Parts: sequence; structure tokens; C-alpha cells
Amino acid sequence: MTQGAKKGPLSKFIEEAVRWRLFHRTVQDIKARNADTGPDELQSIIDDAVREVRDDMVQMGHPAAVYRAWQEGHFTLLTCAEQLDELRATLRKPAIAERIKPDKAGQFAQIRHQARLVNEMKGLAEDVGALPRVQRSPDPTDDFLLALSEAGKADFLVTGDKGGLLAFARHLSTRIVSAREFAALFA
Repeated sequence: MTQGAKKGPLSKFIEEAVRWRLFHRTVQDIKARNADTGPDELQSIIDDAVREVRDDMVQMGHPAAVYRAWQEGHFTLLTCAEQLDELRATLRKPAIAERIKPDKAGQFAQIRHQARLVNEMKGLAEDVGALPRVQRSPDPTDDFLLALSEAGKADFLVTGDKGGLLAFARHLSTRIVSAREFAALFA
């Protein structure tokens, strides 16, 4: 085969078989290395590895790009009392609380950590104050976000709500975009 030529089906098959074999050997080596490890300890090792991968993804993903753009002063973060209330409620959800535990010091430390996150949000964002009444979203609990964008004269409202707010694309002069779309503006 000459360099730069397309790989045929046989070459692709052989490469895939080699990759699979290497993967299989790696798994077998890991199993042998951990044969004497108890199930609880093994689960702890797996949980730590998954957490590290998630942390790396967050540091490199669209939310990280948006965060960096904000730190560099490319936009102003807006907030309101309703959003801070929603943040408090979200931080109390077990699946979220588990991901942001400061340590294993107990529930009181967890509550203090959650309060600190909400207070940091207050200090980092511009509070727009009272919101106008908006009744537009199919999910009434999202109307405050549209009102927030209106009160703050926001250029963008960034959301992951595919079935709701993203479907609007706009609210008055505010463009409604995903984190991916917003991050692309700063790439």
C-alpha cells in the first residue's frame, strides 16, 4: 500500500481487531492487578476515576469555554432573586449535591458549601432587581428567565432547555442559545 492511499476494508478490519485485542489485554491486566481488591474499594476507585473524567470534561467543555469568556470580561452575568432561589433548590437535589460535595464532613458542611455557592453567585453577577411579568414559556417555572433577560436587556439567554426555551430562539431582543452556540461566539 502506498502512503496516502485509502485503507481498504481488510486493513480497517485488522486495525479494529488489533485495537480490540489491546483493549481486551488491558482489561485482563487490570483485573489481575486488582484481584485482591475488595468490591467496596474497587467501587471507590471506579467512582474516583469517573469523577476525575467528569471534572476534566467540565474544564474542557462548553461550560468551561463560557466561564473563561465571562472571566475575560466578554459578557456580564445577570441574576435575580428567582434565579438564586432556583439555584438553592437545585443544589439541594441529591444528584447535584453529590457532585459538589466539599468533603465528607457531613450535612452541615454541605449546607454551608451550598450557601457559599449561592452567595458567590450573588457577588459575581449583576442583580437586575424586580422582574416584569412574563407568561410565555410552556413551562411557567421558566418565565422568570425570560423576564430576567428582558429586565437586564440581555443580548443572550443561555440554556440547555431543548424542549422549552431554546425552541423560542428569541425573546424580544434577546437571542436564546445553547451553551455550545454561546461558546462558539468566543472560539
